[in-house]
Amino acid sequence: MRDHPCPGCGARFPGPAPGQEQVEVSPYRSSAECLADYHELSAVILDNAALLGQWHQLGTDAYAAQHVGPQMRPITVWFALVGLHLALDRGLTGPQVRDAHQYLSARGGDWPQFPRPDSPGRLTAHDVPRAADGEALTVGLTAWADAVWQTWRPVHEAVAGTCLQALTDWYPGRVR
Repeated sequence: MRDHPCPGCGARFPGPAPGQEQVEVSPYRSSAECLADYHELSAVILDNAALLGQWHQLGTDAYAAQHVGPQMRPITVWFALVGLHLALDRGLTGPQVRDAHQYLSARGGDWPQFPRPDSPGRLTAHDVPRAADGEALTVGLTAWADAVWQTWRPVHEAVAGTCLQALTDWYPGRVR
């Protein structure tokens, strides 16, 4: 086995044997190994839902925003960016972000499209500790999500403005 990077985030995983093809997993720009690693992280969070459940949405949004692929629907990218903005810039909890996604989905419409950043960021899901006690995991998860969100810095203002416009009726006074 040889070592190869995920095409989306750059995390390195043992690769396929020589002669075997590396496959990206649609719609993400991700290797199968990276997606499996992210699913392992999600399982740790969901297996400890009473303690960590509020963090699942942040991980979901960070992974999607870091692994934007050509087959990804605009709503997926948009919701990932909305989720990162609401959680990291506005302090909403995971369940509140999920509620915002549901509200936006019910409203429908054309979702803004942004070009994928040149860099995937300095951290990946692979860097997040799998500690079920919560503290190390939540610190790592937040650091990873923030690193991903920072790669999207050129569109922060556009995301914030569109969020404000779309969510004012949903959560008056909270989203400004």
